[in-house]
Amino acid sequence: MQPMGPWEINAIKQFNPSMQYGITTMPAYKTLPSSSWVGGWCVGIPKGAKNPAAAWEFIRWICASNDGTTKAGAAVSDFPGYKSSSFFKGKLPGALEQFYPILQSTQHHRPVTPAEDYYMGQLDTEVGNALYGKKTPQQALTDCTKNVQSYLNGLLKKG
Repeated sequence: MQPMGPWEINAIKQFNPSMQYGITTMPAYKTLPSSSWVGGWCVGIPKGAKNPAAAWEFIRWICASNDGTTKAGAAVSDFPGYKSSSFFKGKLPGALEQFYPILQSTQHHRPVTPAEDYYMGQLDTEVGNALYGKKTPQQALTDCTKNVQSYLNGLLKKG
């Protein structure tokens, strides 16, 4: 068993097309709502980009237009974050149809932050620390929060 998302389906098809697998929600504690990392993609304009205005137009098209979100969703086999996208009105490609009920019931979303790559690395490290008894879950979360906030503060200071 492994937590994965719809972005992994193409890799499974490419590297192990005969693999048998199922798709379900992440386990949740008793009365807590389920959580999932399903939906949306992240794009950005790197500092020093040669044509940031054109890059911004592309980002608006791929993230907030019916045409762009529908084409990108089909191309990468993942859900757009744009809820009004016509992508959701047609037949969903492949295994996305199985992920759609999970997307609809998910109540927590990853934070939008320029420190997301650092955050994900810290979260992975601290979850491991908690799972293997190196830290209490509370200490792991506290350390993750402190480290990511410090990193984010540095990024924001740089501008």
